[in-house]
Amino acid sequence: MNTVYDFEQFQPPVVTEYKLQKELERREMKKQITLLRIASVIIVIAMILLAFLVIKDSVIFAILLVVATCISVVGNGIISVLFYYKGKTDSLRSDIL
Repeated sequence: MNTVYDFEQFQPPVVTEYKLQKELERREMKKQITLLRIASVIIVIAMILLAFLVIKDSVIFAILLVVATCISVVGNGIISVLFYYKGKTDSLRSDIL
């Protein structure tokens, strides 16, 4: 039977405990950031719904809620972009090392 892959051709990359720990930390951080993003979206939705609920009683408060939600969304977008670029530069640095 012919084998499709030649496993003797290349040496696998050297894996150390330090690299495995860094990868584990990176994955944990990614999970935490994902949970924070989901929580942020839920809070934004709640603020918009609250604005629609209170618009009959207090138009000014509803407008303030919508403005605060817009500021929150813009801030979250900026932070997401910064984390994205920081993650790309960190991965480039780890590839060099």
